[in-house]
Amino acid sequence: MNGKSIVVVGAGNIGSHLIPHLARMENVSRIVLIDREAYEARNAVNQDIMPAEAGEPKALVQARRLTAIRPDLDVQAVHTPLESAPLGLWRAHLIVACLDARVGRQAVNERAFHLGVPWVDSGVLASQSLARVNVYAPDRDAPCLECPWSDADYRLLEQQYPCTGAVETPPPAGAPSALGALAASLAALECRKMLNGDRAQALAGRQLVYAANSHHAVVTRFARNPACRFDHARWTVEPLAWDLRDKRVADLIAFGGGVAAVPGHRFVRRRVCPRCGAARRLFHLEGSLPDAFVRCQECAETAVTPGFGVVETLTDALPPAVLGLTLAEAGLRVGDIVYASGRHLEIAGNGVIGGER
Repeated sequence: MNGKSIVVVGAGNIGSHLIPHLARMENVSRIVLIDREAYEARNAVNQDIMPAEAGEPKALVQARRLTAIRPDLDVQAVHTPLESAPLGLWRAHLIVACLDARVGRQAVNERAFHLGVPWVDSGVLASQSLARVNVYAPDRDAPCLECPWSDADYRLLEQQYPCTGAVETPPPAGAPSALGALAASLAALECRKMLNGDRAQALAGRQLVYAANSHHAVVTRFARNPACRFDHARWTVEPLAWDLRDKRVADLIAFGGGVAAVPGHRFVRRRVCPRCGAARRLFHLEGSLPDAFVRCQECAETAVTPGFGVVETLTDALPPAVLGLTLAEAGLRVGDIVYASGRHLEIAGNGVIGGER
């Protein structure tokens, strides 16, 4: 691939200001935008959007903006939760996270370290006018996001409740546009250093906090915590040139010697409506559920997946009807990474890894 590739997750208070900076970096040729939300009218106050863009998916709005700035830029908009995106999409030269939620940042950290991709984490604290940026350079001896976390930090992770579908999410940051733009500028400068190979000057393994009220800047260095709950394992990813419409679930299981999995994803076999109780059976990767299974067909309420309605690991003990499904029918996509025979393999329909660096 000519030029550098970047994955940006989050296009809100920080991300909407950051994304145009990335488009103007001459050595960037591809940007993947991941965001599950749509802009609301109130976002025009503190995010870099036009009022007329309210109601549109954030990723699509920013993709259109990038194309207007750089018509030659390869842009991919992914309007989905970050956890649902195929792992192969994250295989870039750099990942940039502009997220409020701890659990989202934890998910980005895991993907970055497993895939060996440096990542930049940015944030704001509106109540104290603070802007923050961290840089992580994956390595077994390098600190990750979770290295300084205590038990109390893990207790603060947002929780999802399968029986109701409710998710604990942090309240909106409420940061002014200028503070989001400040964090975005700091993050953009770190992105430039990392993409240019200037790691000695970048904040790798460090955090910069800038206090806009007092004009004080504090840089903190972190060390690898040998007791970190995250394993820091880096995967070697190989291409798997399979036609998803031809290969079946049974083929994948056989290839794996009787066991296979899709790391970071699970398969759904039952969806239940929390309002009317209607249930439907299926077998499909949760991250790519068809629209028909997202909402209840009886009352249009968002359906949920009960805890006993999921399958984490594929084995030949699955029902024959499931074993006979093609991988496409089971929801797998080009870019998904499967684990089989002790190897991590990225599904590539044409034999070329889409995110190869």
